[in-house]
Amino acid sequence: MIPKDKLRHIVYSFALVVAGTFFMPLGWAALIVVVIGALKEWYWDGQMKRGVPEWGDFLADLIGVALACLLLGRWHV
Repeated sequence: MIPKDKLRHIVYSFALVVAGTFFMPLGWAALIVVVIGALKEWYWDGQMKRGVPEWGDFLADLIGVALACLLLGRWHV
């Protein structure tokens, strides 16, 4: 069973990549979402103390990005 928090990270990062492809190539959308996920964990959770920074959350973001890339079936930067 995937914890709710990790599942949310997967779903949101997946959705952000898919939405981003309406405005830019898939590669750029994926890169931006990975950076957003990293900054969220480092800055928002770590530096601002708004949550607990976790590698597992970032890994879940990467899984969501990878699933979106696999589903869309293309990689253009």
